[in-house]
This record gives sequence, C-alpha cells and structure tokens, in this order.
Amino acid sequence: MIWGMDAAIRGATERLVPIFMTALVTALGLLPLVVQSGEPGNEIEGPMATVILVGLITSTLLNLFVLPPWRCAMGDSLNPGEVS
Repeated sequence: MIWGMDAAIRGATERLVPIFMTALVTALGLLPLVVQSGEPGNEIEGPMATVILVGLITSTLLNLFVLPPWRCAMGDSLNPGEVS
C-alpha cells in the first residue's frame, strides 16, 4: 500500500466514528465519578476517574489529529524494507 496524505485522511475518517463512540461512552460512564470526586467515599475513585477521562480525551485527539500527519511526515523511514 502506498502511504500518503490521502491514505491518512481515509484512515482517520474511517476510524472517526468508532473512536468517538468508544470515547463518548467511556466518558459518560466516568462523568458521575468525576462530578462527585469531592464527596466523602470517593477519595480514590474521583481522582482516578479524572485521570482516566483526561487520558482518554488526550489519546483520542492524538489518535485522530496528530498520528496521521506524523506518519505522513515520517514517510518511508518507518518501513525501510517495504517497496512502494
């Protein structure tokens, strides 16, 4: 497969809905823990849910908007034995 900007855009577009659906469902599940993080009894779960939620948002954005252009910029240097 020839790698280029078209392939990066196609891959990011095809993965957009599944990635957003997974991130949204997980974020909605963690939201009650994040909102109640200051309540008694949530001393451990609240901050942990906050860290997981921020990590989820960060990884989603990196996976959709940073990784495809980075891979295009690296070009063939990542696959030196592959013939295009």
